[in-house]
Order: sequence, then C-alpha cells, then structure tokens
Amino acid sequence: MTRIHGEIRPDGPLIDIVLSCSQAQSKALLAAGRNPPTQFRAQALLDPGSDRTFVRQEYVSHLGLVAINGGPVTGSAAGGWANLYYASFAIVLPDGQTPWRDLEVLGSPDTGPNATAILGRDVLNYCVFHYDGPNRTFTLDFRARCKWITKRS
Repeated sequence: MTRIHGEIRPDGPLIDIVLSCSQAQSKALLAAGRNPPTQFRAQALLDPGSDRTFVRQEYVSHLGLVAINGGPVTGSAAGGWANLYYASFAIVLPDGQTPWRDLEVLGSPDTGPNATAILGRDVLNYCVFHYDGPNRTFTLDFRARCKWITKRS
C-alpha cells in the first residue's frame, strides 16, 4: 500500500502535487510544432467537503488550459458554477513517483494562502483519508487496487 503521512498545518492537510496540461492538449501542441507549457510542482489542500478539484485560476492560465464546459460546484464554504478544464495531475508519493491522471478541474480565484489546488472527493474517493485532529496528523492511503496509482502512457 502506498501511503502519504503528514502534519496538519494551520491551513489544513497539504500534499505535494504536479500539474500539467492534459495529455491530449500536450499532444496537440506538439503536433502543431509548439512546446507544451512547463509542468510545475505545487501544494494542494485535501478537502473532503469539496466534490471536485480546484486549481487556482492563475495556474490554469499559465498552463493554457481551455475551458471545456462549466459545472456546478459544491465546496466546504460555498457552491456555485465554475469553468471546467482538463489537466494532467500527479500526486507526489513518498518514493518520489508521480503517477499521472488526466482530471477535470475547476478554475478558482482562491485556493487558500499556501495551496495552488484543492483536492476534492473526485480524487479522495480513490483513497482512504484519515484526519487525526488531536494529533494534528493526516494519512492518505492508496490501496493496491486503487485506480489512481497507474502510470501515464
């Protein structure tokens, strides 16, 4: 089993991620003779109260993501409607591996002071998330059968 264990910081449980444009967008750019935007490493807040993953809008713009649709949003603090994008996304595992998935993400003007993204239930549904408030720690377990832990081709 792959496990991420961390400290709950004042702004919540944060993990390292890597963001990139989707595989399809990257292939289209290369076919057109253009280089895809550089992927970047960032931190994401784990939020089981959010039904989807959010990425701060400035990074959506940096990656050149194109809105594919709009969608309803349910978060811990609010709801509404937001633009939907495809992005490639990787959770940085303790062994340094970064298994990639293309994922629909929502653009957001704010993801918190230290987070570039908010990981919602669309990602957390692949894991066991244990929040230990009294000890100020969290654990994210990816079971052997987990569909998230796959390599990007």
